[in-house]
Amino acid sequence: MTLAINSDFLNAQVKISDVIIDPLVQSMGTLHKNMILGSHSNQDCSLDTACEYDFMVPAPPGATLINAMFSFGFTANAPCVGTDGAFSFAINGGCLSQQYQGTASGTGQQKFPNQNILLNNGGSLAGCFPSPVCSPLPQNIPFSFYFYRKCHGPEGCDGSCIAASQDLTITLVGRTFDSASLSASPQNSCAGTPVTLTARGYYGIPPYNFVWQGLSQYNGDSVIQVNPTTNTTYTVQISDLCPGAGGQIMKSISVKVLPKPPLPVFTSNSPVCTGGQLILSAPPIPGTTYFIENPGAGLGGGQYTSTAVFNNVTAAYSGTWIAIATDANGCTSDTARTIVVINPTLSPTVTITSSATNICTGTLVTFTATAINAGNSPTYQWLVNSKKVGTNSPVYSSNSFVNNDAVSCVVSASGPCAGAFDVSNIIVLTVSPSGTPTFDPIGPLCQNSTPPVLPLTSKEGIAGTWSPASINTSAPGTATYIFTPSSACSTPTSINITIATTITPTFPTVADSYCLNDIAPALPTTSKEGINGTWSPSSINTATVGSTVYTFTPAAGQCGTSLQIAIVVNPLPTLTMGPDVTIAPGASTTLNVSVTGNIVSYQWQPSTGLNNATIEDPVASPSSTTVYTLNIIDDNKCEASDSIRITVSGGGGTSKISVPNAFSPNGDGINDTWVITTLSAFPGATVDVFNRYGQPVFHSENLNKAWDGTYNGKPLPVGTYYYIIDLKNNEKKTAGSVTIFK
Repeated sequence: MTLAINSDFLNAQVKISDVIIDPLVQSMGTLHKNMILGSHSNQDCSLDTACEYDFMVPAPPGATLINAMFSFGFTANAPCVGTDGAFSFAINGGCLSQQYQGTASGTGQQKFPNQNILLNNGGSLAGCFPSPVCSPLPQNIPFSFYFYRKCHGPEGCDGSCIAASQDLTITLVGRTFDSASLSASPQNSCAGTPVTLTARGYYGIPPYNFVWQGLSQYNGDSVIQVNPTTNTTYTVQISDLCPGAGGQIMKSISVKVLPKPPLPVFTSNSPVCTGGQLILSAPPIPGTTYFIENPGAGLGGGQYTSTAVFNNVTAAYSGTWIAIATDANGCTSDTARTIVVINPTLSPTVTITSSATNICTGTLVTFTATAINAGNSPTYQWLVNSKKVGTNSPVYSSNSFVNNDAVSCVVSASGPCAGAFDVSNIIVLTVSPSGTPTFDPIGPLCQNSTPPVLPLTSKEGIAGTWSPASINTSAPGTATYIFTPSSACSTPTSINITIATTITPTFPTVADSYCLNDIAPALPTTSKEGINGTWSPSSINTATVGSTVYTFTPAAGQCGTSLQIAIVVNPLPTLTMGPDVTIAPGASTTLNVSVTGNIVSYQWQPSTGLNNATIEDPVASPSSTTVYTLNIIDDNKCEASDSIRITVSGGGGTSKISVPNAFSPNGDGINDTWVITTLSAFPGATVDVFNRYGQPVFHSENLNKAWDGTYNGKPLPVGTYYYIIDLKNNEKKTAGSVTIFK
């Protein structure tokens, strides 16, 4: 056959792709109708049993078989009709075709011209053919023809009812070696990434031969791996098994090599403390992500745009971390590395020891602190009874300890991973007093009286024991009692105790002088020596000035003698103030007073604005209206007080409060109570009044409460009393005196 192709068309097509001239080839085999003796009867009207006719069909040379077609016809003679005849094929001894059945409902010919043989499952025959061979001799493909008849006609194979009307021809369709392919994976390759080239041939006679241009080491291989560093075109020549049968096909493919991302600048905030936050970073680049991982610990392993953050890290996060950049093309960089250090959190512990724990007063004791896991420069704070002492040192020494002092030390760790502080154990010192113990004298005691118990602790706090252990009063005389301290820090001592048949009682707590109307204490009925008795008069009377003798008479059976004490009641000094004074702002005035008695102390309150608050007649220059109170004390320690108001007018200054300096609770209806009316401007203000001995006699938190000069419902004596007023306004308290007259 001669094929003519326009050259212009051919040249144009070559520029586009491979030009394939129809590669299909055919060969034919015939089973003549005179060899087809008839169809097989199926009296049950099925199409199960057939007459079989075997024959060979030559395959077209140099081609892969892809299809088979047939042409056939049969005649239906009465009593058969067209639908009683059917036939099928077996290809290459295995594949069964579908059945082809007549369609006519009457007699006559049924023709099947140029039809594809289909398998009984509807598939093609491509898988039924044997592999093609390259041989000068034709390759014969075995076929079996099955001829069926149903319902009618004689038994067995017979051609009287259903018979072949024409030869059976089988046409085998093959395809010569006409195409090939070459693929690259990936075709766009990142630098350094291997590329797999896959070449394939189609049809003709496999196996195929591959010749790689410039890569002769791979000749014969259909799949090779290359590592291009630049854009490269790869070409392969492909041919089938039969030289010259299908010719040769050249296939080329271009592989583009994409640049590798630069090595990441990979950093961290290392070192990091245990429990802290680890931050690993690389520069943010649009379209680029980073694979960040600690491969040794199996941590991380995710993709990050720039920064990987890990919280509450442990020691496992230490070690080498890697970062690999992946750009928008999917190309990866070389591996960057950084070393991460996770330092443990310093949680210090501290213990202290001492050079001694049982010491004498004044003994130098040295304490030493031993700190663990506290860093290179821990801070030491020593405590004695929870109060800070000493310096920032692991050693603390002192010789001023007292008994039961408790010593401890607080250590704070140093360094970037310093944790909490720790408090040491506590060492409690037993400190025994040094020196010689002393005791108050005992006795003399009456014979056969009940003696006091010998004290087991001295006035210095030194404990010990006595020998003899108790006082014996059975016989008169003087006995020595020896005290032996429990601690070696003190030396033994002794006291002499006299037992007498008669003793003069003493009363060291009874004063011999009082001021008029003082509240005197009750007279003691037991003397220092343990002598009981009574007094005459029975109580101290301070209502009258003068001297009174008080006689103590021991009770019957006591060995004491009578005692007389003279107690003097001294008159109060007198104090007379001048009239209240008004001065201009910035002016001054002399406070002239008149006093009687031997005055030993002057005290003005308040002292603000006075040139001297401890003299009789100071110069007053108050900036605002002020009530000054003078308290005087004479040589008998008796007191009197009075007040004077200095009003500052013309400048707008006024006193915050106005406190009366005297009142007379005598029931005459005039000044019977002491009231500070200006306190109404200070909610919550308190007023406290005391006698000359500091004993409270009046307290008020009620702005409207007046004082009637009584204490516990009883009238107080005439005299000077002292008040403290707290305005509860964060200012200094106001103090002064008020005098009760009758």
